[in-house]
Amino acid sequence: MIVPRTSAYEGSFPCSPVGARQARCAITAFARGSLSGRDLTDFEGAIGEVLANAVEHSGGSRITVECYVDSGRVIAEIRDYGAGFLPPAAVQAPARGALRGYGLFIVNSLVDEIEYLDNGRRLRLTKRAPDEPG
Repeated sequence: MIVPRTSAYEGSFPCSPVGARQARCAITAFARGSLSGRDLTDFEGAIGEVLANAVEHSGGSRITVECYVDSGRVIAEIRDYGAGFLPPAAVQAPARGALRGYGLFIVNSLVDEIEYLDNGRRLRLTKRAPDEPG
């Protein structure tokens, strides 16, 4: 049985620290309808890392977000309109003592799935919502 998407949110923000903060708050508010506790904190942390990467590395002027719940999963798609990047074949921890390079490693550890789309300009983060008590 296919369960259709439910509950959706879309927004557009400046690709700036202020815009990233606004996007993070909007996505977290949406996710709060399906996630709580550590699941929500992990999802918010991953969203924050992706948004910070967009601000720091993309060179774009806008960030758009689309969030929805699909088959018991909370999904956030974050798109920047910048240069993009070559997505890694596998995400590994940075070398011991490295000062940078932790972002995607952190994101990967906080969500259930991450997809790199449009040459790294759009990332889809998925977090499974906990089953409701029977």
